[in-house]
Amino acid sequence: MGQGRVRRIMRLAGIRASIRVAKRDRQEEKKEFLLVNKLYTVNLGHAFHPVAPNVVWVTDCSEITYGKDNKQRLRLSAVKDLHDHSVIAWCVAPPETVDLATKTMKLAIVNNDGIKPDTVHSDQGTAYTSSTYNTFLAGEGITHSMSRPGTPGDNSPMESL
Repeated sequence: MGQGRVRRIMRLAGIRASIRVAKRDRQEEKKEFLLVNKLYTVNLGHAFHPVAPNVVWVTDCSEITYGKDNKQRLRLSAVKDLHDHSVIAWCVAPPETVDLATKTMKLAIVNNDGIKPDTVHSDQGTAYTSSTYNTFLAGEGITHSMSRPGTPGDNSPMESL
């Protein structure tokens, strides 16, 4: 029996299919956007204009393709100061790893004469949600803020790099 026949019989019998579409609760998503018991955050919102340098740094990893048919890939990890939008440090490695993110942050602190930010903001990539990276930040006395899942606009200053 085909779909058309089933549709016609249902219409004649006055039967309507009820298809439930799941709706996402955005309000609830905004209230709790971190992985439970994994991360602590400062909700920056879109306050991307700190009044002084070294208050808020942002970081992200991007994929760079190159070579014949763009089949070769590298990951670029960078750290940027939101005060003047200057890139403080960057590292390149084949895969995105916790080591790449941690190495970039250590290099940023060294390049900045040991001066650390109050807050580091990132997305929820695997490198940034790892316990190794967050333990490193906590050990340095840096607060970690993260974007909500699936909202690249929360980290837009770094995404624009």
